[in-house]
Amino acid sequence: MARPSLRQIAKVLASASVVLALLPQSVAAAGGSGGSLPKSFQDEWCAYRTSEFKLLTDLPHRQALATIRGLNRFRRMFITLFPDARGNASLPMTMLVFRRTRDFVELSGSSRYAGVTLPSMHEYRLLAAHGPHGAPTDNAWHEYAHYLLRTRTERNYPLWYEEGLATYLGAAELGRNRVRLGKVPHRQLGRAARDDLVSYRETIEASSVLGLNNTELLAFYGKAWLLTHFILHGHGAGFADWRPALQRYLSGTERQFEAAFGHSPVETGELLHRYIETGRLPRQTLRLPDSETLTPPRACLSAEERDYELALGITPLNAPVAIQALESLEPDAKHLTALSQAVWSDHVRAQALVDRALALAPADPEANVQFAHLLVRGCAFSSASACIGKWARAVHRYLAVLERDPGRYDAAYGLGVAYLHTGRAPDAMPYLRLAYEKVPWEVSVNFYLGEGYRIAGDPRAVAHLRNALHWTSDATWRERAEFALQRLLDET
Repeated sequence: MARPSLRQIAKVLASASVVLALLPQSVAAAGGSGGSLPKSFQDEWCAYRTSEFKLLTDLPHRQALATIRGLNRFRRMFITLFPDARGNASLPMTMLVFRRTRDFVELSGSSRYAGVTLPSMHEYRLLAAHGPHGAPTDNAWHEYAHYLLRTRTERNYPLWYEEGLATYLGAAELGRNRVRLGKVPHRQLGRAARDDLVSYRETIEASSVLGLNNTELLAFYGKAWLLTHFILHGHGAGFADWRPALQRYLSGTERQFEAAFGHSPVETGELLHRYIETGRLPRQTLRLPDSETLTPPRACLSAEERDYELALGITPLNAPVAIQALESLEPDAKHLTALSQAVWSDHVRAQALVDRALALAPADPEANVQFAHLLVRGCAFSSASACIGKWARAVHRYLAVLERDPGRYDAAYGLGVAYLHTGRAPDAMPYLRLAYEKVPWEVSVNFYLGEGYRIAGDPRAVAHLRNALHWTSDATWRERAEFALQRLLDET
């Protein structure tokens, strides 16, 4: 694997984390782009499915298998490091890997990073340009680490530790049956550790990186990475073992850093300066358990299937191209509903598309859920009498979907939100928990589940509201989460 640099860290952070929530402020532009679709829409794309993830790619078969086996080795490493990791009840991750970097750049709209994650109500989707021999880049490992941390562990992690740990794991050197942990770009990390752009206190207390410029992001990520490395490996360089203190810190509701570690952020910074000056930092070699070599069957997509999957993948990043691709497809209920989601910001057009989908397939669950979502659009946190009636109609629509398919977690989420807004918090909780089991990474699910726990006086509210605050890339959801957390603190 290529040596990670702080430039790559900046690219990781620049990667989008777009949330397609029930009530987004804006998802996409309303119009198409015109012209021909990019070249990647003309290539052959194939799907590989395992129980843990789905890979969609235009890579040659051998390189696609290298990607799959790399993901499997990374997952085995994670389970070895986190032996209490729970089974994966959530939706499997979907990864789109582009054979040509220029295709990824064209569709993602940026040349500054090599991977982007799009966690949504529908799936945890990762788009990446391929690395050497088709292996995912360090950015992809970093984002896959986030996926595993958010779906396999029950803990809520402070922002600095989750980002530091994901970067630490993303730099792992994976072999067939062993992994080497602890590799860092020593010189660059040392510079980031000593600069004053973002202090150690600001790094440790950060609840969001929104508003930081690229240089400040480098400082934040460098400090988070170095602090995580010190906690996990510092005892190997003659320093005190901070791992027991980490467990106390993570277990505490208040997350008092100085009380847990016995050092203030400033004192911690001085300690880390000495740590980086020791020269070569400790590393660890970990043997991985033997497992079967994954060779899942390949199912190559038709032109229509390819265009649909690529459109879904790029909608939050490049709505005009996604809309153009969806408009070219057969206007059935599935394609019309996806197009409605892509033009969400144009309420009139989105509603017309869903109405057409329901005319073609009145019982289609996706279209019915989208219809209910559109119905209550703009009614979040509103006590207007018109909204009360809309929430009641939405409840009826969500219940109808769930009667036909009790496992429709998106309808369960919508029903839970509707119950919360109509004063029926106890009724909401089973449905919100069902949604959380499937999409534990989703900001709005964590927010509303946290609100439900807050109303019930359940201390689990803190973790879910913190998740919503830490994971959102949307200023509106951040404001909501901050307000809810402050209200929770005022009530206790």
